[in-house]
Amino acid sequence: MVLEPRDPDTLAYLPERGLLGTITRIGDVARAAQSVSTSGASEQRWTCAKIQCSSPSTRNFALKGAIGGVLALGGIMEEEVRNGKKSQEKLLMPIEALRRYLARAEQSAERDINDARLWFPREQSPLQEQVETEIGGRLARAMVVAGIDPGTFFCGGLLRHLSLLSIGRQDIISGLIHVPPHLESCCDGALLTRAELLDLTSLVLGRTLAGIVEGTQANHQAFKILVTGYGPFFPARENPTELFCRNSAALVTTLQRAFGDDVSIMRRTAPIEEVRCHVVVLENGGEVELFTDVFPLGKTDLDAIEGRYYEDMSSVRERLSFLEMSCGEMNAMVGLGVDSQQGRIGGDPTFLIETQAQGFELKGRRDEEFSLTPSQNLSLAEIWMRG
Repeated sequence: MVLEPRDPDTLAYLPERGLLGTITRIGDVARAAQSVSTSGASEQRWTCAKIQCSSPSTRNFALKGAIGGVLALGGIMEEEVRNGKKSQEKLLMPIEALRRYLARAEQSAERDINDARLWFPREQSPLQEQVETEIGGRLARAMVVAGIDPGTFFCGGLLRHLSLLSIGRQDIISGLIHVPPHLESCCDGALLTRAELLDLTSLVLGRTLAGIVEGTQANHQAFKILVTGYGPFFPARENPTELFCRNSAALVTTLQRAFGDDVSIMRRTAPIEEVRCHVVVLENGGEVELFTDVFPLGKTDLDAIEGRYYEDMSSVRERLSFLEMSCGEMNAMVGLGVDSQQGRIGGDPTFLIETQAQGFELKGRRDEEFSLTPSQNLSLAEIWMRG
């Protein structure tokens, strides 16, 4: 499908805001420029591709620019605007847009005085998308953006470990998604109900899984994906990621959103009692096996709730090793963690597709994998930006 960028029904160029307007046709998103000519707009051609909608309702897909009017979503043209005119046009691929974003953040980000995480305006992320759900007549929305710092607690430790794992196993796709808190999680300032967050997490993970499998063009007889959450912590007696990973109905819905309502989904008994396994049979005859597990943060739930945590990431590493020994080597690993500070910071509920991490540090004690130089892991963010 070829669209003219000057077509008012598809793409509108908005020079006063430095971004490439609004796509009004459901599922159409400009992904790459086939040819570029600065001599006239009529010589430009834009390729569009179908993407999976995050809700059945009609969505206007607003494409927001980052600093200086930079716009990049799956290879959309980078537009620098001065005095209402295009001064530069060049193809900016998602991986390049992410790296530039992280470079700007490294120069300008500030440390949060409460949890020492880097803070950088989320509206400047090159990944900007909205997901929504309606439950009980109430419409709930959340943003999906690229995160720059998951902190140095267990989420940062997990992303660091997965990034190092990917160096040795280049065929594995891995990453971490921070989910917002819900009202019942005891995190101040939460805006979503338990049911709303459960469904929004299903939407976000469904699209992530679809991108993982599509991106690999997997025809494995059994393409194995591991999704992990965490147990309770202070002050959250109920961790939303554990709730999701233990909820079979939410997992089935996630797989339907990823691979279609008509796919065959079966429960399979996993070799480890606490691990859930759901199997999807794809159209090409291959299978996707989704395993879900939950990492405790202390020796007991009570220990974790009262703040007596494990002092390093060894329990997580050992659990991951045991999972692969028992269930087989994974083709993808996605960690889920709750961003308990979102309510304090304010703003819309946000899913953070984290992109880099230093590792785990607690009370001055650093895990053996910790590094002051963050390791980048852009796989999941790139999947989202490619639509």
